[in-house]
Amino acid sequence: MTLAEKERNSADFLHPDATAPVTKKELWGFYAYGFGSEPFAAVVMAVAVPVILETLSSMISLDVDTNLPCDTSNPGYRCYFYMGSLYLTPSSFALFVNALSVAIQAVVFVGLSSLADHGNNRKRMLLGSGFLCAVFTILLLAATKPSLYWVAAICAIVGNVTFGASYVFFYAYIPTLTRYDPEVIESHNSELTDQEKFLIAEKVGNRVSSWGFAAGYAGAIVCLGISVAIILSMSDSLFALQVASAVNGVWYLIFIVVTWKLLKSRPGPPLPEGESYLLYSWKTVFKTVSQAAKLSQAFIFLLSWFIMSDALGTIINIAVLFAKAELAATQIQLFIVASITPFMAAVGCIFWMYFQRFLKLRTKTMILILSVLYLVIPIIGVASIYIKTLFTTITELYIIGAYHGFLLGAIQSFYRSMFSEMLPVGKENEFFGLYEITDKGSSWIGPLVVGAITNSTGIIRQGFIFLMVSMVVPIILVFMVNSEKGKEQAKAFDNPHYNHQKIEQ
Repeated sequence: MTLAEKERNSADFLHPDATAPVTKKELWGFYAYGFGSEPFAAVVMAVAVPVILETLSSMISLDVDTNLPCDTSNPGYRCYFYMGSLYLTPSSFALFVNALSVAIQAVVFVGLSSLADHGNNRKRMLLGSGFLCAVFTILLLAATKPSLYWVAAICAIVGNVTFGASYVFFYAYIPTLTRYDPEVIESHNSELTDQEKFLIAEKVGNRVSSWGFAAGYAGAIVCLGISVAIILSMSDSLFALQVASAVNGVWYLIFIVVTWKLLKSRPGPPLPEGESYLLYSWKTVFKTVSQAAKLSQAFIFLLSWFIMSDALGTIINIAVLFAKAELAATQIQLFIVASITPFMAAVGCIFWMYFQRFLKLRTKTMILILSVLYLVIPIIGVASIYIKTLFTTITELYIIGAYHGFLLGAIQSFYRSMFSEMLPVGKENEFFGLYEITDKGSSWIGPLVVGAITNSTGIIRQGFIFLMVSMVVPIILVFMVNSEKGKEQAKAFDNPHYNHQKIEQ
């Protein structure tokens, strides 16, 4: 009996949506969520929120040297304010808010990590979390004066936490949509070798993941265009950013409805008898972590992603605040950078997918290539500390933004695709929850470290040294991972009768 047949006959998959072959309509529903939600990350959190927080806090700040009101028109301005007894700079405040939001995410993700594996929760949690994110994005309009900077901070924190929570369930759809793709089902019912079946599943998984991210970045490009139009049409640049954020929230709500209409629920088995939803996820996560030895390859890979995801997120945080504080970039210039990045990310997703197919490269090889190419960014940043004429113009920022985008979507897609190859069947949400925990569980580190560096030195460029180290270590870890061994470990995870000799090969 094939894997697909076993799952179809299992008592854990009684709902007709659970094992139904994937249709194009359902894939469009999956892509629609990325199309609607990615603008929150690429527009609201990447550009609007840091600038809103930095601008509101700078309006109540004093110049470090003169103690006069902060003059933000002066490139490289150094200002401060007190939040209670806490000394902060406007840039470090924006970084610390981001760090706090992702630290909270890590806790929330532990609670959600296996919830969608049981019952009919996956779709409703995906859409419910997204709905809350959209609402709090719209509520950024409530920060109507500088003294309400804390309102904007709360909206940003809640929005970012709920956005990340929804993506636990979004990512968990990838292995399910891969497993029940007609091409994968057909391969399992054929006489192909295990290796051939593995390669087909890998190809389909890469395709679903890549097009999902491409759709997200396409949505971000559209929303960036809308946001630029709003900013150009309004005289109050700060309020224009808040309005643009609210419009992105409405956009999110529209495509939540589209996903609700098209995407199947893909339910899992009921919660084990005697367990509660409140505690079960925590128990499962701790149990999963304690069994790391059974999935050593997946956990080495997770460690790599823990570090790399923090570095990727920190690049975005540094770029926006660096451009505003060091280069005195206007909001239009910031949005140009923000527009270039997702456009190039969408192009990069497709380019690198076909690049992989043309050269017949494994997913691991693609990750290593992209990781090495990424080192160029922190190397330039570190060099600019000592070469005063380097990285001093907006044009250079545009080039770095384009280069970053060209690599970003692809490396995210290949990381998720490779991880999905090493997951035990029926444990996808649990392990993608861990994946998201490692992602967001580390993503507070970069903003916190760079924020502390900026708070103490007043120079945000120093953060590039931390970034360079954060990108070298994951390359070493990914090089150590054996994805085929990881796949065998996943098959043996809950099967004591599986041939363990294959794992050692």
